[in-house]
Amino acid sequence: IAFVVRDGRLEQTAVSLREAELPPEVKEPILWVDLRDPTDEERDWVERHFGLELPEEREMNDIEPSARLYEDEDGLHLHSYFLSDVDEQVRNITVAFDLLGGRLFTLHEEDLSTFRLFRLRARRQVGLVKDATDIVIGLYEAKIEQLADTLEQIYSELEEISHQVLTEPDSDMGTVLSRLAVQEDLNGKSRLNLLDARRTLSFLVRYG
Repeated sequence: IAFVVRDGRLEQTAVSLREAELPPEVKEPILWVDLRDPTDEERDWVERHFGLELPEEREMNDIEPSARLYEDEDGLHLHSYFLSDVDEQVRNITVAFDLLGGRLFTLHEEDLSTFRLFRLRARRQVGLVKDATDIVIGLYEAKIEQLADTLEQIYSELEEISHQVLTEPDSDMGTVLSRLAVQEDLNGKSRLNLLDARRTLSFLVRYG
């Protein structure tokens, strides 16, 4: 999906994968290209029009910090975690960010609620987005809000479990342990996500 900024708002713009060249009136304003599980045709389109070779899944999931955040002659490249709750199974999804030529390219496997929230805000709020860096910062602000909400939900659930154990001695301990395991898993993923956000934002400040 390609986005431009018109009248201070982020707007989706239509592009054709089959056009040899982007029309001049479209090519310049494109600020953000967001790719979800792109096809080979979409990968070729990005490389043909913008000279960017999108990372493969193996590269995106490289856990070495030096490989997740780096700068080269093309621009800045970030591989960062975002929470996904597809089919109610919460897990960390790696999102690739490439900032080059004044444009942002994002690549991820699944639809993400954080991205949907940010796009909604940027469509409604005039002046929220002026350049590609604003989009990155806006996405991380939405990410941190989501993580804060998730941690609050975890603590509320743990408080409820504790109350059940203390006031209902005949509780099914198997069910209690299962609920605890779910919250512990979610807590670990959320905290890893927060550490990732801190590392990424520190990197952006250094190279800002």
